[in-house]
Amino acid sequence: MNELISLSIINMMSGIVLLTVVQCLPQRSPVAVLIPEDISATAVPPGERKFHSFLNILFESRPDVIAWHSVRVCGKEIDFALLLPGIGLFVIEVKDWKHGNIVSTGPSNFILRTDQGEETKTSPYVQARECGYKVREGILREPLLCHSSGANKGKMILPVGNVVVFANIPRKTAQAREDAARFDPQTTLFEEDLANDGPYLANPKEGLKAFLEFARRVLQVTFSPPALVRPANRSAQEESLLGQRHQDGRSHPAQVLPQGG
Repeated sequence: MNELISLSIINMMSGIVLLTVVQCLPQRSPVAVLIPEDISATAVPPGERKFHSFLNILFESRPDVIAWHSVRVCGKEIDFALLLPGIGLFVIEVKDWKHGNIVSTGPSNFILRTDQGEETKTSPYVQARECGYKVREGILREPLLCHSSGANKGKMILPVGNVVVFANIPRKTAQAREDAARFDPQTTLFEEDLANDGPYLANPKEGLKAFLEFARRVLQVTFSPPALVRPANRSAQEESLLGQRHQDGRSHPAQVLPQGG
């Protein structure tokens, strides 16, 4: 069943690479499947190269793990997607930014200092989250990846998590910033995490366990919807809908409320 789920995820990610992975699964390849396996000949940012190497080393004993680099899903390009069977699917945004180049941060944007002056960039956390939404949309279109019956019928059978990687920023440096809260430690990997002598690669067996625990913690993170401004002319039907959303505590898709009466 796990292999069928993996194949369905692969099909959603890219039909072009499906044959390659189908051939690997029955052979029980001793290492994880990375797509593409080698990115040394492509114009890839150093941070993404570093993270690709990190995944290759970390999961060399896990043939059931599949990772994609630079894949498009539902119109969104994802730096990395990582399938950890039994845990979930992870959308990963990798940044080469250095601490000294980050002028300020906000909930939606980071302001960076570049050779051309200051530039406003979308927050990598927002990027990862938006790509995660698109991946969920893709999963919901795959019958094998959704519950077929019961109370959860039509819902995803595996969770999707979002991770941000700052390949050139040490954790202590980020934590010492005035805006440290913008660098969520529960969903972020920092420079030392990718190092060969870091917490995950120095001891492969224990490091793998530690990374899987990190992945599980990522899935515990929830994002609260933005506060809604209440128009004076909101209808009783709209008030009832919002009241229900607050009472049941569940996450609902965003709905566009009509303007006016």
